[in-house]
Amino acid sequence: KLKKIDLIITKSVSRFARNVTDCLDSVRMLNALGIEIYFEEENIRTGYTESELILSILSAVAEQESHSLSENLKWGIQKRFKNGKYKLISPPYGFDSIGGELVINEKQADTVKFIFEGVLSGKSTNSLAEILNTNAIKPQRSSKWNHTSILSILSNEKYIGDALYQKTYTDYSFKRHVNNGEKPMYYTENRHEGIISKADFEMANKIIEQSAKEKGKNKGNRHNIGIFSSKIKCICGGTLRRRQYGSKNKKYPVWVCMNHKKNSVLCSANYVKEEDIEKAFVRMINKLILHYDIILKPLLIDIKKINNSDTLEKIEELDTKATKLLERRQVIVSLMRDNHISAALFHEENNAIKTELAQIKETKADLIAEENTSAHLVSELLSFVSKSDTIENFDEKIFSEFISLIKIDSKNEIIFNMKCGLNLRERSENN
Repeated sequence: KLKKIDLIITKSVSRFARNVTDCLDSVRMLNALGIEIYFEEENIRTGYTESELILSILSAVAEQESHSLSENLKWGIQKRFKNGKYKLISPPYGFDSIGGELVINEKQADTVKFIFEGVLSGKSTNSLAEILNTNAIKPQRSSKWNHTSILSILSNEKYIGDALYQKTYTDYSFKRHVNNGEKPMYYTENRHEGIISKADFEMANKIIEQSAKEKGKNKGNRHNIGIFSSKIKCICGGTLRRRQYGSKNKKYPVWVCMNHKKNSVLCSANYVKEEDIEKAFVRMINKLILHYDIILKPLLIDIKKINNSDTLEKIEELDTKATKLLERRQVIVSLMRDNHISAALFHEENNAIKTELAQIKETKADLIAEENTSAHLVSELLSFVSKSDTIENFDEKIFSEFISLIKIDSKNEIIFNMKCGLNLRERSENN
């Protein structure tokens, strides 16, 4: 404003301002001061009447790109998860990553085979770790093998050629978390060449689970602690951990919120017995089995109505966006015809519009294909409960199939968040 600047040179419109309004306001303010701006990539120099029209188009493009880039990246990654085409950059022990594809590392694969063969022949995870350490065979990310690293090999589906995507996720603060149902997971079979047969993989895991039951413990993070620890949260947001309570001769597993353990002011939820969680699940499933006609059937009808309405609204939004893109194309055609923009700039802008139109077409196809996903999940649950008799004991298979998350509230009530979107609350027997 002291007019000590004559000319501002900037790389591109997207580097100059975040949105159309800021861009044009700044350009007009600088023009009023007699200061010109030169945009290198677009080859535009302000100070000419037609430059503001061109800038309004280009800054709109830059704003939209900035706004949608993050969402597009996330959407693309989710789609590759779903299609089983996501490139695995960080290979597990036994594999190398070549061009994003898992290729067997023969030397490490021999160790993987040794671990599975050892379990199948009756060796414990600790004895296998000791043998590997004695023979100076190094694991991938630590100096020595131990019980946990052996279990991680035994439980990794990639050794049979499959892949479970999004086991972890990054939040807005770029912190990595284990996915406990907050994000969808995607399982792809025959993703790559496996090292172990599916039969050996399943048998080895059954042996580990049986061994854990016999010892009265849990299989690392894979038996009851696994089925709950991956799906259990406190209503305060704290992590629940499994602990042994009771007298010396009679202990029982409970789940305790770490916030409550540190300070009861932070969380008033007391511990909840693992047995109570299992019994609450049995009661909840039996209620669905006995009353599915008044709980699930009306829900399915409502979801279908909502899905149809939401999908139609999203498709209309995409159609509106496509119409605006076609209008923008007509503008740049006119600008090109009147020699207001270069041929190179026209082709660059036109190609960007084509790309966005193609993405809109693909998104519309996905919306139509996925319109009834939630309805499908409710239908699956309805089909199961309508054909089932009431259950007497906790069933891990039923739990895994239908439950996405458990929450424990301050009154130790247990909230079951089902994969179909239904949230059902049960009181623990101690309340």
